[in-house]
Amino acid sequence: MAGEIIEGKLTFIQRQNKRAYELPDGHTINLRDDLGDYGQCVELNTPGEGGLYTVDEVEDLDDRVIVHVGEALGEHGPVGMGEEIPPVRGYPFMDE
Repeated sequence: MAGEIIEGKLTFIQRQNKRAYELPDGHTINLRDDLGDYGQCVELNTPGEGGLYTVDEVEDLDDRVIVHVGEALGEHGPVGMGEEIPPVRGYPFMDE
C-alpha cells in the first residue's frame, strides 16, 4: 500500500488540531491491526525516516480517505556512523 489505503482513493493524513494533507509521492503508509493493546496503528515512512503511530480514526469519504494519526509509538531516522549519527525525527509531518 504505497500511497493508498483504499484503491482509487486519495490518502490524506491528519493529526489532532492540524490541517489534513495528501500523502506525498514516495511516502508509504500501512495500516496495522496486529499490535495487541494498541489497536489499529499506522506506519508512515519516507525513504529515510518514519514511524509507527496510533490511529484515532479512518474517515472514508467519497473521493479520499483521511487517516487521523495519534501518538507516536516508535520512530526512526536516517542511519549514520560514528559522530555523524543524525537525531531521530520520525515521520516528517507536513501539516505545520
